[in-house]
Amino acid sequence: MKKLLSLIYIAAFVLNLPLVAQNNLSNNLILHYEFNDPSGSTKVTDSSPMANHGTIKGSGAAVSNGQIRLPGGNAGSNAAYIQLPTGMFDNQNTLTISVWLKNETGSGNYAAMFFGTTQSPPLQYWLLNPANMDGRFKSVITNHIQTGSPWTSEYGFSPTTASQGMNGVITSNEWALYTTIIQPEVIKAYYNGTKIGEVAISRTVSDFGSNLVAYIGRSSYNDKFYKGSVKRVKVFKTVLTDFDIKDEYYLGLGNEALLNALEEDKNALSFPAETDMMNNLVLPAMGSNGSRIQWASSDIAFISEDGQIMRDKKLDREVVLTATLTLAGKSVKKSFLINVLADTPERQLEYITSKFDLGISYVTENIVLPSVTGEDYAISWVSNNNSFLDNNGIVNRPAVGSGNQQVTLTATISKGGLSLSKDFVVTVAEDSYGYLMSYIMSGGTERTNSFFIANSQDGSAYTSLNNSKAVVYPLVGTKKLRQPWLFRKADGSFGMMATDNNSNGVIIYHSPDLINYVDETYLSLNNEKINIVMFMCDYNNAKRAYSIRWQGRNGKYYETTTKDFKTIESTVEIAAFSRPATSGTYPNKAIDRSVIALTKDEYDKVVRKYGKITNTGIAGINPITIQNGGQLDLPDRVTAEYNDGSTKQLGVEWSEEDINNIDLGSPGEYTISGIVQQPDYANPLIRQRADPWITKGDDGYYYFTASYPMVGSSDPEGYDRVILRRATSIEGLATAEEITIWDEKNCSSCFRYVWAPEIHQINGTWFVFFTTSINNAAFNIRPRVITCSLGEKDPYNPACWETVGHLMEPSNGDNTSFRDFSLDMTYFENKGTHYVIWAQAIGYSSLAIASVNGAQPWKTTSAYTLLTSPEYAWEWEGPWVNEGAAVIKHNGKIYVAFSASAVNHTYCVGLIYADEDSDLLDIKSWTKVRYPLLSTEDLPEGQSGPGHNSFTTDKYGNPVIVYHARNPKETTDGGLYDPGRHAFVKSVNFAFDGTPIFNMKREDELNPANKNISIKIIVE
Repeated sequence: MKKLLSLIYIAAFVLNLPLVAQNNLSNNLILHYEFNDPSGSTKVTDSSPMANHGTIKGSGAAVSNGQIRLPGGNAGSNAAYIQLPTGMFDNQNTLTISVWLKNETGSGNYAAMFFGTTQSPPLQYWLLNPANMDGRFKSVITNHIQTGSPWTSEYGFSPTTASQGMNGVITSNEWALYTTIIQPEVIKAYYNGTKIGEVAISRTVSDFGSNLVAYIGRSSYNDKFYKGSVKRVKVFKTVLTDFDIKDEYYLGLGNEALLNALEEDKNALSFPAETDMMNNLVLPAMGSNGSRIQWASSDIAFISEDGQIMRDKKLDREVVLTATLTLAGKSVKKSFLINVLADTPERQLEYITSKFDLGISYVTENIVLPSVTGEDYAISWVSNNNSFLDNNGIVNRPAVGSGNQQVTLTATISKGGLSLSKDFVVTVAEDSYGYLMSYIMSGGTERTNSFFIANSQDGSAYTSLNNSKAVVYPLVGTKKLRQPWLFRKADGSFGMMATDNNSNGVIIYHSPDLINYVDETYLSLNNEKINIVMFMCDYNNAKRAYSIRWQGRNGKYYETTTKDFKTIESTVEIAAFSRPATSGTYPNKAIDRSVIALTKDEYDKVVRKYGKITNTGIAGINPITIQNGGQLDLPDRVTAEYNDGSTKQLGVEWSEEDINNIDLGSPGEYTISGIVQQPDYANPLIRQRADPWITKGDDGYYYFTASYPMVGSSDPEGYDRVILRRATSIEGLATAEEITIWDEKNCSSCFRYVWAPEIHQINGTWFVFFTTSINNAAFNIRPRVITCSLGEKDPYNPACWETVGHLMEPSNGDNTSFRDFSLDMTYFENKGTHYVIWAQAIGYSSLAIASVNGAQPWKTTSAYTLLTSPEYAWEWEGPWVNEGAAVIKHNGKIYVAFSASAVNHTYCVGLIYADEDSDLLDIKSWTKVRYPLLSTEDLPEGQSGPGHNSFTTDKYGNPVIVYHARNPKETTDGGLYDPGRHAFVKSVNFAFDGTPIFNMKREDELNPANKNISIKIIVE
């Protein structure tokens, strides 16, 4: 009888071990700063054997609690920095440089640490910048001499010349460990203990010459000084291992984080639930957080400590394998009970049968049923339904509409007179109903080289989906896809694969439904750097693996197999093949096309989600029966129906003439005609008003405010006031009187660049949130709040508004919010808690959220949470920008629309959302939509670059979006000082899944043929 044993813990406890490796490394330290010198001292003591003490130069440094904070400043200022001993890096060709930084400088050209020559600009150097112009980790070394422009000689991570290295990761302004290894022929970088990569170099530090200067907080360049904190600076004259660097990281994080990391690694360490063993074990040597793993066996006669299995000839044997996980001097243990199977024919057959897998559970075409497995074990097959899948693997798919069919295949595995059976349930898909095309668009940009889809029922005429926008924009590699390819996976789900701009790797996504795409992975197909010219991928159930056939730029053809898209099983050269050609009509500019066939259910789901949503009719209106002499009460709403199953309540106006023709005192049947109401807004609603905001107060008025423009950069007015209009309807705002309720000239501590005002009524009190500069520099801006708290508190009376107002105040311990560039603040309430969202320079212009005091909304009551930063191509065409958030609620969801890219035609509106019952200050509560919901492509002629929107409701209670856009024919320079951004208004709809629709055309919201309706009235 087979013995079934569960995976169990035998022991799990924490040990404190001496840091042997660290102690050995300490002998290789040439610098170690812990910043424990007395306050006021200018000396920075080096605890390494080399005594490379530093000196604090300049003013403004503050040393406390094992860290130093540098104030930052312009080049040539007296801002503090640390000077290291001249010459300490001379001829140090092998170095590991480890430094903890809490960066407050933001993105730009500067150095947090540097060594090199003294010229300005320096001729040869190494430089660490925690956030370059793109907000990325920059660690570079000059690899040749380039007099006059030495920055062009940088190699490494985020070098000035991108082809001379690789991008560093996007960094945060929280404490982080920056590690660089420099050695002959290579430079490596690590962020928070995780390796970014390595870049080949040809020069050594010795080539830099002698008397090299070194600094923390500046460089020899005429750049601004580093602003922020520094701690635990270590320089080793040896190469630290990945384990060593992880140790440094967790030592810097502290004991609690270290123990949590060890616990995570311990919990993640496992064997398969089936712990009967016959073959050798692969014992991991490193945990996911970087812990070292060492193994011990309770009985090395049956399992050695390197995982080798030795089987008893008669009996199963139980062995305890114990893993010791060690990280930064602390260890935990975890043990597993393993059953080593007896070396008998019966146990061998049981094991072979338990491990045998057909390798596929969903079929659309004939499959291979293997006849042997393991060591010459024969397999015979029986199907319980030969009509759909027979004993030979021949598939006969059910007809369209009859549904998928399940078939049980029974495998009987035999050898030496012994046999066992095993069942496999296989789904046979019904016949194909329609086709989905994947493609990119011509243009060669990151935005066009993304994943687009189109549908066709006949496989000939294809229509673009998602309103001709990509559904996936890549986040890895060069961020340019080529030759996207959809394929069916073994379980019936889907994969999407594309080349990384014809590099030597592919980018892979997984999708359960061709709607959602997850687990983005980059997989290099060869180590020889052979670029991929053409490829295709399919599942091969005979190999129980995915086959990626590809052509290299060297003209040869290959097949790479993988089971998990993470590890390559094999790559072999094969005969030439070609990718299947497509035929028919395609969306404009569609290239690199491929097609996959789908069942009706699969096809309909994709089209329902990404297809054009149109009005199909008005729901039937039930007759109204009135008793003789009664009163007529007509509905003021009707239900519009759409092809995706969604509905919307629209207003209706009934014919007064028909109503007057009804005699409520005379029995009979009458018909009243009506016209379904669809608001028709002037577009633009208001010219030259960017960042428009409309809200409806409890007084029944609609209030409008927006940025008051500058006309050219030399305009003495503009961006200097908060304007306000009000009217009893949205349409009426177009001609309403515009007044100024606040002007920077009346506030001695306030300056221009008054941007994106928003007016909110919070618990009966009116507030305006807006941005203004703190020193008249265009981008040295902060959010400010004024309150309508004076006199009769009439928001339309300037005398009722505060003159100075309040700059936003971060909560205690939040050293990031509002410290530098921050703007575009919006407010909302949910479940009794008040929140603000704003744009903040966190690497890039990113969106942050915090809770606030509802009575004093300039006071945040929580630390900020980073909601979204620019990631996708549509968010960084031009500057990398997320800004202009606005909130709309629907069916238990909080939707945050935000704007991205430049303020020209690339401007667009994206979306993130969360459940209203979730913790809105937890980033895990939020989901980001991969593509923009409103862009230039969605707008009618005469509109371009939609963005910075707000939401309100029309007179029927339906939501509308208010946004600004340009008229391309009127645009001058298209920048901030071009006043040609106008306020537009259009209706918002919601799809079947609750997602807001910002780009629905007027005729799709209400088909003109459905505008006229009628209702039957029966008087009894």
